[in-house]
Amino acid sequence: MNRCLRYILRIWWPNVISNIDLWKVTGQEDINLEIRKSKFRWIGHTLRKEAGEIPKAALLWNHQGNRKRGRPRNSWRRSVTKEAGRSWNELRFLAADRQEWKGLIDNLCSEKERWTLLLLLLLLLLLLLLLFLLSQAYSSRLFS
Repeated sequence: MNRCLRYILRIWWPNVISNIDLWKVTGQEDINLEIRKSKFRWIGHTLRKEAGEIPKAALLWNHQGNRKRGRPRNSWRRSVTKEAGRSWNELRFLAADRQEWKGLIDNLCSEKERWTLLLLLLLLLLLLLLLFLLSQAYSSRLFS
């Protein structure tokens, strides 16, 4: 994708820009976020289907029987519950309400923005702490 965008915008070797800057110029989102969004949209769509539908039956199917020794294999369902930070039953309940589900997808797929805001908040707190310490040092110097 990045290679094609660079070709379209005619950005060649001496004029190098980072992928993030390239995405900002073209209005693209990170491909990992796009994949994650479409994955959760498909899950919500499938969980809202009727009970007899094949995709829903395949998604809800639970293997019965004994498993091999060792660590349990990572299943797609386990990876989804881990990414969402909720149990499978909670996800099934949330998928029934489209607005709740869309809110969940927006929260799950906007991590970069949340991390950016968190870092800005942390920097602001550090700046306030520094100003407080400087004012304490300055006031102690005046009164001593």
